Amino acid sequence: MKAYLSQKGVPFQVRDIRQDPTALKDLMNLQVMSTPAVRIGSQVIVGFNPRKIDRALAELKSPG
Repeated sequence: MKAYLSQKGVPFQVRDIRQDPTALKDLMNLQVMSTPAVRIGSQVIVGFNPRKIDRALAELKSPG
């Protein structure tokens, strides 16, 4: 996931649930129980899914 986003030039923040209890709490609040997970805009994508990531990034960039 990190390599894919870096390749696309997308800035991101890594939050390690093993090291950061707040990150785990935030993930649980999203009702996500597995990793990797990424939030792009209002969308949460669980697992590495390039198509969903690209679609979410496109929606984020498009107006309206």
